[in-house]
Amino acid sequence: MQYLTQTELPLLAVAAKLGFSQASAFHRVFKGWTGLTPEADLSSFVELDGHRFFRTGDLALVDDEGYFFMRDRLKRMINASGLKVWPAEVENTLYSHPAVQEACVISVPDAKRGETVIALLDSLPESGTGKIMWSQLQEDEHARLGANPSSRTDGMTLS
Repeated sequence: MQYLTQTELPLLAVAAKLGFSQASAFHRVFKGWTGLTPEADLSSFVELDGHRFFRTGDLALVDDEGYFFMRDRLKRMINASGLKVWPAEVENTLYSHPAVQEACVISVPDAKRGETVIALLDSLPESGTGKIMWSQLQEDEHARLGANPSSRTDGMTLS
């Protein structure tokens, strides 16, 4: 198996995997993607070796048979003391315990590590489609910590 990032998925290959019969239909979906400015739209794509790639922000895995498996979002990666922590991997491990019904892993600032990992369990806020609202949880935790990221009000000290 091979991990791919957003810059390694050519538009036409993704179109073929998704079953688009005509590449032009696929390109119409992505034309003017951001809807903001031409510069913002241009930053949504990258060209490597003559191929145009769309920056989705997804981390995918492709197996030996060419099937894609979405693993996480690049913006969710937590850098704790230089180690890359992927929240989805930690959440999947937590879900293996029978007592865990919901899990959300977020980052919080840490004076020594830069960031550290927090796991929140059960009764988590969800969007209208049932997805856990991880960004809201992370923003709330950052606001709760305020200007002093090395102390917490729940009695735990980040070290």
